[in-house]
Amino acid sequence: MKKIALILFAAIAVIACDKNDDNETVVENVNFDINFSQNFNGTSITNANFNNVDYTVANGEMISFSRMRYLITDITFTNQAGVSTVVDEYNFVDVGEEIGATIENISLPVGAYTVSARFGFTEADNTTNAYPDLNNASWNVPEPMGGGYHYMQLEGQYINDIGATVGYAYHTISAAQDVMTPEVTREDTSILFTASNIVISNDNNIINVKMNIAEWFNPWNLNERDNGLMGNYDAQIDMNINGQTAFTIE
Repeated sequence: MKKIALILFAAIAVIACDKNDDNETVVENVNFDINFSQNFNGTSITNANFNNVDYTVANGEMISFSRMRYLITDITFTNQAGVSTVVDEYNFVDVGEEIGATIENISLPVGAYTVSARFGFTEADNTTNAYPDLNNASWNVPEPMGGGYHYMQLEGQYINDIGATVGYAYHTISAAQDVMTPEVTREDTSILFTASNIVISNDNNIINVKMNIAEWFNPWNLNERDNGLMGNYDAQIDMNINGQTAFTIE
């Protein structure tokens, strides 16, 4: 499903030479995994927690989760010399189906890195029907809403302000204007997030990318915005603002 795009220096062992006394220092590659996980303000969320109305968002509504799928792209490691390695072009995470939770056996030299990743596609990469595996996952956005692909599908139920349990569909895409018209246009609302001084060593073989779902609803009023959000430009912009604090890399 994923495309692995390792830059050449990451595909071979990197050798740094110390010419003093004709000695050579060999910097070895190590293998490590990237793990993707979800939490609600620190409480782990997996498909085992689905359909339980147990989580209270900032506005006070209690919610559950029944679908949780999202896209992380351009996962990049930059070493202290400024050399960048894209270790994965995109990773599709489907929590319910347990897809994409781990990228395994990445090989890089030991050392400290700045790690960056992006939530969703940039506009340059968000090309309709360009990714067969995402097409098969029904990840496409309809052309009248701008085309391209989703960034996230988060669905479940919540207890509204009159005490009824109703469904919500928190879907993020490129923010589109003039939807359902020939003049529909898109605005990039992908989110780049980074972490510095991530050390790759024999003692650290797992990098964790964590999404705090609560941040998507901080602030958010589900009573006013629970469905029909894909065609709502203002809602997509507000989702982008909320998502700025949703991801961490450790």
